[in-house]
Amino acid sequence: MSVFATLHHEFVLAATNDGLAAARARGKTGGRLPRLTTEQIEQAQQLYDSGIPVRKIAQTFQIGRSTIYGYITLNT
Repeated sequence: MSVFATLHHEFVLAATNDGLAAARARGKTGGRLPRLTTEQIEQAQQLYDSGIPVRKIAQTFQIGRSTIYGYITLNT
């Protein structure tokens, strides 16, 4: 039974990879959309560099603090 399960898994994996490749060929990309634009990221970095707390920056853009930390470069 395990041989059949392994074979089935390989077929599913191959079909998934073929589907993803076909979507990429059509110009589709997967994953979540970014929460901030490039301009917003630059603005958030400038706010952080000027000493504004991350909590305030997150409130400004209406996103979580952890999302801000993912976008900005910390000055350590």
